[in-house]
Amino acid sequence: MSVNDIKKYKTILIENQIASGGKISKFEANYTDHSNSKENQCRYCNHFHNPSSCDIVLGLISPDGLCDHFEHGYLDEKWDTETNVSPSEKGKYKGKTKDQLKREYMRLKKSGPHHKGSPEYEKMKELSFAIRAKSNWGAVKEKMADKDYDKDGRIETEKDEVWGSRLRAAKNAKHRKE
Repeated sequence: MSVNDIKKYKTILIENQIASGGKISKFEANYTDHSNSKENQCRYCNHFHNPSSCDIVLGLISPDGLCDHFEHGYLDEKWDTETNVSPSEKGKYKGKTKDQLKREYMRLKKSGPHHKGSPEYEKMKELSFAIRAKSNWGAVKEKMADKDYDKDGRIETEKDEVWGSRLRAAKNAKHRKE
């Protein structure tokens, strides 16, 4: 078995593990904590979840990181027409999760390219529309903290609590030095 055959076999094993909903190690994903690109970072990936988790890679994930499975959180394809949903098609994807729709979309994308007007192209348009709808049309809802870490009397988002507690600690340190 050649080195290239081993690499292909490993790639197939990793893709099968991901397709079955399993996660892979940072090493297998070729993950790095710091991307050299401002556009290709985990924070912009479909698989990334704030503050530090991923659908594919195990462990804590840096928003500034990058791996071989990076997938932009926006669709690179630009549709030349508006997507109109006929009344008979409404609710077509009601029982499916966003992850199921993304997997189906990626399966179609990998089998492409698909020509404009083909059934696969139209299905990808439908799926992208459904994914955006299930993503609350791109709105990011930040997770609320479970308690008031910065002790300002308000429970805010996790990010705000962290920054508030850091600011409070810095102020306390400054007062102690004076």
